[in-house]
Amino acid sequence: MYKYDQMSHAHQYDLWDHSLHTVYNLLETFSIKDGDIRNMLYLGAFLHDIGKPSCRVPDKKGRTDENGNLNHFHYYGHAAMGAKIVDEFTLCNKNIDIDHNQRCLLHFFITHHDDELSLKPSSISHIANAIKKEVPDKYDNEEVFDSLIRLELADAQAHVISAHKKIRDRVTMCKFLRSDLGRGIFRYINKNGCNGMGKITSIKTPEILLSSSNWLEDMQILKDLLTT
Repeated sequence: MYKYDQMSHAHQYDLWDHSLHTVYNLLETFSIKDGDIRNMLYLGAFLHDIGKPSCRVPDKKGRTDENGNLNHFHYYGHAAMGAKIVDEFTLCNKNIDIDHNQRCLLHFFITHHDDELSLKPSSISHIANAIKKEVPDKYDNEEVFDSLIRLELADAQAHVISAHKKIRDRVTMCKFLRSDLGRGIFRYINKNGCNGMGKITSIKTPEILLSSSNWLEDMQILKDLLTT
């Protein structure tokens, strides 16, 4: 990863520096009570993009620099590839002191660090189901969810935020999902699935929720669901 040029308009750092900035952007995590979750979150932040060099493909538009060289690439599937690389390395290297439960957490954080987020119940349900399937029962689902959102936010903030609306939207979404209301929505879906959420399935972002002509009605639906 060291000095690896990502050659992407969304990045101002090489892969090594991007990873370090992601770790730095986690800031204070003392509110995460579980030491395993906290430690694997930091390790996941450092290793989250380790699969990128194996997944590099040129941009379909063939964008080039002034010398005619390709200067923009994508990294489709890098999260799954990264999780596979880390799984194999930690399993084969006996000098790495990571147990099965910690490895599952690390696998989860790397696999899902780039998941697309929205307020659509199906999006949150996808993450809730992944936690139930991939993370050992000993860990608190809500704390794992909040930690994943911390990672997605830290990753987004290590991009060129000002130049890309998609990244700005991701930052806004992450901040909302870490709010009391956002965590309440996860808590409800984690317990009840998407039952009762049908009336708000068109909501994708906090801005749409708050700018909608019937946003007061939508907010009341959410509050009613979360207090039942």
